[in-house]
Amino acid sequence: MASHGSLPAELTIQIFCDLDSLSDALALSSTSRSFRNVWLEHANKIYLKLAPRCIEGEKYARALQLSGKSKFSAQDASRICRRAEFTSSIANQFEQKVVKGLYAVGWREIYGGPDGRHPEHLTPTERRRFFRTYYQLWSLLRLSDADWASAVKAFSVKEVYLMREMVWIPLPIGKDQPLPEVQEHFPDFVWYESDGRRGELGSLLQECVKKHVRNTGRGVEYPWADMQTDLRPNGGYGGFRLLWDHASNVLDDWCLEEP
Repeated sequence: MASHGSLPAELTIQIFCDLDSLSDALALSSTSRSFRNVWLEHANKIYLKLAPRCIEGEKYARALQLSGKSKFSAQDASRICRRAEFTSSIANQFEQKVVKGLYAVGWREIYGGPDGRHPEHLTPTERRRFFRTYYQLWSLLRLSDADWASAVKAFSVKEVYLMREMVWIPLPIGKDQPLPEVQEHFPDFVWYESDGRRGELGSLLQECVKKHVRNTGRGVEYPWADMQTDLRPNGGYGGFRLLWDHASNVLDDWCLEEP
């Protein structure tokens, strides 16, 4: 029987690619020197085959790690894996802290059920929206404040609206922690985000939203303004209005380029 060390490299690569998760690949690479060597030499190939099917928001997780680098290493894969696990835990906390408090009914065509109530968890499309926006905001917070204005120009108007909203998440964004006031007053916390780097970034994103509204005549400058006192059936919760599936058509309409 062939030992691990005598397996052809292509067969070993295929073994990696057939695993269920990137964390499984990292674990396998630690079981023997031969597996470790194949992993180190072919991490990019294995990652590209494995990660897109097991990491939510993989494209954005990879962009966050590489930040313009062209060369991909095994260390990059390991860091992406750790960040993906962290971001998944944030999404789970968000479901407990925010989604369960969402009061949205009357959307049978979207959510089904007798009353069209939003489920107590993110839908698949909301999860994609959540992970993309979270990673994009994380990437901005890793930049220096002076680089924000130029970096934001690379995002679509829709992405800017969603990042503006995600600023208010009462949870960490990477290493950036929400202000104590945000956590203390959640969900009535929108007016407490003007301090700290996250608040400064939110103000910049808000200026982009306002500029879009002025230039196109579409959209609303402050679609979150009534969230503190008006939790209507078709509204949001705790500052979150545009993340939900029942807001997607409205957001699409706002973000058309021409009025």
